[in-house]
Amino acid sequence: MTERIFYNKVLTPKEIENLKIKIADSVLEKQRIDKLKLEDLNTYNDKIEQILFEISSMALSIENGSEEMTEYCEMVENFDKNVMEYTSPTTGEIVFKRELTADERQLKIK
Repeated sequence: MTERIFYNKVLTPKEIENLKIKIADSVLEKQRIDKLKLEDLNTYNDKIEQILFEISSMALSIENGSEEMTEYCEMVENFDKNVMEYTSPTTGEIVFKRELTADERQLKIK
């Protein structure tokens, strides 16, 4: 007949030394895993931040009924109206107007 029991076994100096080595190895492994976790967490946070920015931008576009664009536009001087007109290369529409500067109002000799 047997019964499973728990008791304290006295360790030898060699067993104690081996446990210390295992603890040191485990601490180093934990540090390595923590570093990987931090790298993964930073990547995760960057991805989440990008998605939240996109959601916010789209929601703002819906709310305003317009979308912010960045593109190189053709600049056309309209001397009759005294304005510089910016035309979208994708749609051909005038997307922005501003008054001509003093330099721009000067006639240019070609």
